[in-house]
Amino acid sequence: MLWKTHGVDPLRKPLAALLSLLITLSVLPVASASAEPAEGPALRELYSAPVSSDGRTSLDAVVESEAGAAKAVMRLRSEGQDEPYLTFEDLTLSGGTRQYGTWRASPVQLRQGRTYVDVELTDVSGARTSIPSAGFVDFPVTRFELSQPVSPADGTAKAFGAKVNVLHTIGVSRVTAQLYKYLSNEKVGGEVAMSADKTTDMGGGYTSTHFVSADNAFDPAPGYYEYVVTARDDKGDAVSRRSLKIHRGIATSLTDLKATPDWFDADHQRPTVTITGRLVDADGHPRAGHKITAEGTDASTTTAEDGTFSIETTTDTGRIDVTAATSGDYLTTTAQVRLTARDIATRVSARASVTNARIGDPVTVSGTLERQTATGWAPLAGQKVRLIFQGMGGACTQPWAYPVTDEQGRYSLTSTVGCEGDWQVDFEGARFYSPSGNRVRVHAAYGTAVTDVKASPSPAPFGGRFSLTGRVARVNVPVGLAQVSGGDVHLWFSRDGKKWSSVSTAKTGRDGRFTFTPNASYDGYWRVDYAGTYANMPSYNPDRPSSSRPVFVDVRYRTAISSFNASPEPVTRGRTLTVKGKITKFTGTWRPGAGAAVVIYFQAKGSKTWKAVATVKADRNGWFAKGFKASADGTWMASYAGSAAYLGSKSAGDYVDVR
Repeated sequence: MLWKTHGVDPLRKPLAALLSLLITLSVLPVASASAEPAEGPALRELYSAPVSSDGRTSLDAVVESEAGAAKAVMRLRSEGQDEPYLTFEDLTLSGGTRQYGTWRASPVQLRQGRTYVDVELTDVSGARTSIPSAGFVDFPVTRFELSQPVSPADGTAKAFGAKVNVLHTIGVSRVTAQLYKYLSNEKVGGEVAMSADKTTDMGGGYTSTHFVSADNAFDPAPGYYEYVVTARDDKGDAVSRRSLKIHRGIATSLTDLKATPDWFDADHQRPTVTITGRLVDADGHPRAGHKITAEGTDASTTTAEDGTFSIETTTDTGRIDVTAATSGDYLTTTAQVRLTARDIATRVSARASVTNARIGDPVTVSGTLERQTATGWAPLAGQKVRLIFQGMGGACTQPWAYPVTDEQGRYSLTSTVGCEGDWQVDFEGARFYSPSGNRVRVHAAYGTAVTDVKASPSPAPFGGRFSLTGRVARVNVPVGLAQVSGGDVHLWFSRDGKKWSSVSTAKTGRDGRFTFTPNASYDGYWRVDYAGTYANMPSYNPDRPSSSRPVFVDVRYRTAISSFNASPEPVTRGRTLTVKGKITKFTGTWRPGAGAAVVIYFQAKGSKTWKAVATVKADRNGWFAKGFKASADGTWMASYAGSAAYLGSKSAGDYVDVR
């Protein structure tokens, strides 16, 4: 896979949004003999569009040339081959300019395996740069990408090192950095080894490895430089990427800074200030002829022979940034001059028209803003105060409001109570007055009710489960607010309606409904409590707790009729037909239903009506039987009606053909 080789620049921004860059390539130009002494064009980046499943892509080369690039050539070679299998002799300038532009090779049909890309660049003067094996691309795709190498920002007066990330799906064998003079092939010093100091598994087979050199690996003379990081994969093939321009300069500093006057207040809000000082180098020697500016203004001057300067400007912030611009090898330096703000103290009061309210009620928050004087406090008129409602736990919000104080320093705001919380009133201290604040709490809550509580089935089967459903709703609120969704509900049980025990908890659904499925063990009362959100701090949603009415659930033992049979089948008309089966009851274990009265039913063929034809009692083993004279085709069934202690049950039907 091919990977990009240079940092993001304005030309690349639109491309980065469209392409998943899959190239990292060597960008060190190798000048041909015919190019001496002029420098040829520089290859800044080489990258590809995503490679399709059948190996199709396009290749882009970002080329920088002071003279202007005239021609770009790409040749693609398979691994182990000297001759190209695909050549683009005259690439198209697809974006940018000839001084800094993108040259595209398209369409590209890759061969299986690794493809090396040779690049040759020529400018309008004929100077040529050849880069054999500028990069490689794998098909099927691999990944071996270098991030933008880190450059010292705004120049540096100290030695510096190299840093880069390698994102890879194949092994990294070696990473080095080499310093160059900016836009030049001239190396400065030797190659510097970089070591991995952090490796991160990115998932999907991707690994990110951070490589660093020594912090002081590069210590060149003053000037402009860039360094190139080169990483080799587990085959020894290299990809490279250039850093941004690095200015190695000489430090300067601003000393003896002074502002006159050095203060301001509400009555002197934008004073004219004279700033004096001196610019020196690292050894304390004065620097003459450097431009001095006050940031954010048009004021500027130049340092004198002894490095001193004087500049006049205005400020309303209490801070002035003074900058000495870069001059030759001497770096930019900035220092800050601060003026003392003589703030006047303020205070603001806050009160609410109601402090215990129902949700939906109106409330007016009001107060007075005052400033301190030599004799006490006086109204502060024409100032904005900020009112913020802070619902408990963020339960509800209101738009921020900015009422303006009248001639008496008074403000007011009328709103609607949405939930319990605090109204925070703040004066932000605009125009050189100190800030102040106050707050007032408004208590509010919704009433709630647990309704529609029902048990099903009822009676409930002993040892089984039944369903207890219901709904939690807010009362006296708009329909859209009535549903209590996500509320905690608690199920309780009592055998006598007095002593209650906890069973389980659940949450209401989006419509406020809940469902419990407890075990049926005893007759008794069931109750559901809604905890209300004050029981679940720190959510603070303003719901009050509520409870349902107790619901009595009758629990009865289950019964079952099994082994039911009508025989013989078929039977001769007029002969005896015997109907028999077994009834059992569940009281913790299944036992014979001795003495149970079982009703035998018959439904004639073609009829939809069942007819009770006999009642029989089960013997001590739960068996019952009854003989009938066979007279018509039809279905036989047994049914137990149940009792105060037992649930009823039915057998399966048994059809008998009478001949």
